[in-house]
Amino acid sequence: DGPAEAELAYQAGMTRLVAGDVAGMPSTGDWVRSLDEDLPKLDQVGSKDKEQLVGALVSTTLHDARVKPVELELLRVICGLVHIPLPLLGPSA
Repeated sequence: DGPAEAELAYQAGMTRLVAGDVAGMPSTGDWVRSLDEDLPKLDQVGSKDKEQLVGALVSTTLHDARVKPVELELLRVICGLVHIPLPLLGPSA
């Protein structure tokens, strides 16, 4: 919904991945190309790391307590490409 909301979503996800302060969200630039390049690399990491990544993506998606269809579809595609099941999305996710 805009740069401020994107930053809040980014912070929600990153806090689940790293301890301590999180730097601001990097420029999104050509995010589709970056995602296309990085997803095959992410599929090579261990399953525990993939689970952490998906957990962070879920936190990013749920940061505002609502899930738009486009967010759900992107999350579903990423989970499929890194071979981790899409977790249930709810208050305890």
